[in-house]
Amino acid sequence: MKRITFLIIYLISTAATAQDIAVELSVQNPILCSIEPIFYGLKIINNSAEVREIKIPWNLRRTPIIEFFDKKNNEWKELKNSNRTNYDRFPLVAGGGLTSDNYNKKIFIKPTQSIKQNFVYVPFDNNAYTSKNYYFKSGDTLNIRVAYLIDTESKDVVYSNEHTIVINDSIESEKNVIKYFKSLIIPHFIFEIAIFNPAYGGSPSPSTIKFMGVEQAKYILENYPNSKYAAWADVHLAWNDYLAAEKNQLEAKYNLAQDSTQAVYEAKTLIIQAERHLESALESKNTLVKPYAKQLYYSVVSMKMTLGLYATLEEYLKATEYIDSF
Repeated sequence: MKRITFLIIYLISTAATAQDIAVELSVQNPILCSIEPIFYGLKIINNSAEVREIKIPWNLRRTPIIEFFDKKNNEWKELKNSNRTNYDRFPLVAGGGLTSDNYNKKIFIKPTQSIKQNFVYVPFDNNAYTSKNYYFKSGDTLNIRVAYLIDTESKDVVYSNEHTIVINDSIESEKNVIKYFKSLIIPHFIFEIAIFNPAYGGSPSPSTIKFMGVEQAKYILENYPNSKYAAWADVHLAWNDYLAAEKNQLEAKYNLAQDSTQAVYEAKTLIIQAERHLESALESKNTLVKPYAKQLYYSVVSMKMTLGLYATLEEYLKATEYIDSF
């Protein structure tokens, strides 16, 4: 009788240490105005020869901390609220990696693998949406880095490379539109879709109830069409159009509208307007706005499909291919 031997190999993952993991910081907008968020990316790299496990809080928004170098005291200090206002823009594992459960408490990284994350730091006190307590002033220059807690149990922290941030409200091509922003009750409204990362298709946030920003966004498009903020204005208007279209469509669907036919007609008109704004945003040179425009555009084409604005499935697929091309 032949003896058959089975060799069972277990893949054993071990907790990562600061020596195993590297964190690379990139800043998409190193020159910005005082009301503008910092858009930055992190690449987490496993430099070891084995699979490593990173243990992070389930609330991903509280993971990275931005620090700045205080030249006066010759030490690194935490940027105010940076642990609270880091908003995860895309799924953590978008660049690869596996999660061990539905709450992203553990991330497994293979040797030489990297995971990319993109964040937004809001440099003002946003306990209230209408706060105008901006942390940066024009003329400020800051050296920043990120302190990344990779293991909540061992408290292992990895520090990224450094980047320089320059605050300039007097850039010749943008100073007039920045001056306009500062005259408003909510100067940073134009970045709402990035700051609050709203669930597209849901109800308007409390901020939009007080200040929709529609007329202000239109003013920017009409008066500053070549500004980098014009693309943000397009997305802001597209988002408002989409929410209004969805409201009309749902009221018609559930017989809540006074005139369902008119409600559907208005929904179609609004969703086509939203699409035009998103096309403009995607075809602009503003790379920061494009991820948000794409995400919203997918919702728009789904709404167009629901409203019967595509004659065939091929038209719908062609629209999604157009979005994918950016």
